[in-house]
Amino acid sequence: MRHIAGIAVAVPDGELQIVPRQVCAINLPAGH
Repeated sequence: MRHIAGIAVAVPDGELQIVPRQVCAINLPAGH
């Protein structure tokens, strides 16, 4: 389901945030 709206990223608080794949690609290193 995450591939539909975005990618679920685990935050320090332990919660899940749905972020755009574009933002994820910028913040996360390639190959993730």
